[in-house]
Amino acid sequence: MINDVLVVDDDASIRKTVSTGLQARNFSVITTPNGNRAIEEINQNQAKVVVLDLGLPDVDGIDLVRTIRTFSNIPI
Repeated sequence: MINDVLVVDDDASIRKTVSTGLQARNFSVITTPNGNRAIEEINQNQAKVVVLDLGLPDVDGIDLVRTIRTFSNIPI
């Protein structure tokens, strides 16, 4: 399955709100609460864009962007 948007946020209510809004506009969405899981999802799925909270509990958001850039040019 191809997912259009990967939403990464540790706050469940924000994940739900963003996901619901995107789905209402016909995007398929996958969500994850942390940076390590986001890396797994980017590797496993074919998201077209990442919506990323910079304040994650497990990794700094800027560091996560740098890590993603080592293997992907996905828009963040």
